[in-house]
Formats: sequence, C-alpha cells, structure tokens
Amino acid sequence: MKEEDQVGVMLLLQVLQLVLLLSLCELSSSSLALNYVDHQHQQNGRKSVQPITEAIASLLLNRDFKSSVVFPIDGNVYPIGFYNVTLHIGQPSKPYFLDPDTGSDLTWLQCEPCFACTEAPHPPYKHNNDYVVPPEDPLCKSLQPPGDYKSKTPSRCDYEIQYADGFSSRGFLVKDVFSLNFTGGKTTKPLLALGEHYSPGDAELIFGGKTTGIKKLRTVFDSGASYTYLDSHAYGTLTDLVKKEASEKKLTVAENDQTLSLCWEGPFKSLEEASKYFKPMALSFNSTDGKARVEFELPPDAYLILSTYQCKERW
Repeated sequence: MKEEDQVGVMLLLQVLQLVLLLSLCELSSSSLALNYVDHQHQQNGRKSVQPITEAIASLLLNRDFKSSVVFPIDGNVYPIGFYNVTLHIGQPSKPYFLDPDTGSDLTWLQCEPCFACTEAPHPPYKHNNDYVVPPEDPLCKSLQPPGDYKSKTPSRCDYEIQYADGFSSRGFLVKDVFSLNFTGGKTTKPLLALGEHYSPGDAELIFGGKTTGIKKLRTVFDSGASYTYLDSHAYGTLTDLVKKEASEKKLTVAENDQTLSLCWEGPFKSLEEASKYFKPMALSFNSTDGKARVEFELPPDAYLILSTYQCKERW
C-alpha cells in the first residue's frame, strides 16, 4: 500500500476561507436577536431553502453608523464542509460557535437541553427565560411565512428551518447581550442581524489573467453554503481551461479518487505545491462609480483541495 496525494478542482468558487467581514451598524439597544435551538442536526455545505426576509434587516438595523468587525473563521470546504465563528454572548459573556450563514433568514446555537448535538469546544448555550421572544413580537412575525402566525407554544416564538441538503433546525427565539470591538476602535453592544447574501452585480470571468469570454455572469456570495455556484456554461468553459492547463503540465487524471469529479495526481505533497501547476481565476466587476473594474481574484489554492487515497500496488 502507498499513499498518493491528489488535487481536486472545486469549480464552485470557495469564497470564505480565512476571515468573515460582517458589516454592522450601531444601535441604541443592547440586545442580540439570537435563536435558541432545542433540536438540531449537523449540515455539510448547507444552504437554506428559505430566501432572506428583508423585514429582519430593516427591523434590526439603523444606518447612522457603519463599521466592521472581523471574525476569524474555523472550518473548511473539505473535509469538514462548513465554517463557524466564535462569538462571546451573555452577561458574563461566554464563547459560542455560530454559523456565519448570510444566506438564511436566521442562525442558531446549540443549547440545553440538547438532542443529537454535534461536538463543539464550547458547552451548550443556557438561555434566560426573560429573553425569550414572544409570538406577538415584530421580530417573531418577520421570520414567519406570510399570513397569520400561530405559535405551537403561546409563550414563545417557535421556528423551524430546512436546508437544501435535507437537514433542519428547530427551536425558539431569544434575545441576549454581546459586545463587539469594531475596526474603528469603538466598542458597542448592537443588535446583530445575520441573514443576508451579497451579489455585487454582473461579472466577467477571468482565467490566468485573460478573459474567458464569459460576461454578465450573475454570482451570489453566500456564506451559508460551502460553494458559490457557476451556471453550466461558465462552469463548462472554466473546467475546459483547467483541464487544458493540467494536461500541459503533464498531470495524470486520478480516476480512482472520487472526492470530486475532476482530480489529478502529481508530484506534490501540499496544496501550496499543487497550486504551482494551475493559474488563478478572477471575477471582474464594475466599480460603484462605473469608471473602473474591480477584480475578486481566487488563487489556485482557493479552488483546489488536496485529498489522499490508498491504492494497491501491483508487483
């Protein structure tokens, strides 16, 4: 037996690698709209089925002050399949894992009592009954489907969210307190509104510094999914270019490795070494003033993963 390192191409652009930049606004209130979860399951590469409810953002945010806070991200696309950030919540504050899902209506924490919980470095969240959101609260109503909402429990706002991969989370909403240090040096205790996506407009697809001929490409940067998807035409064009590049570099197709649909083996033992065999790609957008182009470049290590499989050697 011997180990072979393979490089696989993930042409579903990985856009969250190192740091999540979350734009927040200062508020006069000092609570956090947060989801209390009493039943939940682990999801890999999950994407919410429900679209973002615009009422949440307008309800929780005002725009008198803008700044940013930086959250280091843990996790990866492969093999874990999702990311998380750590927030300090409560009084006194304690660290908790939070899914930075900007493509869903809500995000949630594991809490007590916890059923089928996933392993985490922090203990489950303990809620205060005074922080439970009642059904008549506008925040509760903004999260529910159109029409008259009737909570299964009169004293609290229940929720259930389902993801495209078949997993789900259900529980009820609470509000809690947290503090954030903004990049401008200001400390505040805002309401945190998670649950948005970002689409910067039409893009032109660039590979190796040259245009691919793909223009007016629509993209959505959704941190709740492991990938940002390309349409079939753009995907086909890009994979053809990557396969041509691999062929010119004399890389061998790894047919026995099923990690991804495109996979090559070569003389590399790290993603850094493998990246030298491929070219960067980029998405080029119009700037806000329309006078210049802004490029979001993805180096090879942003769209490649390194896998290892065991193969039998014939003598």
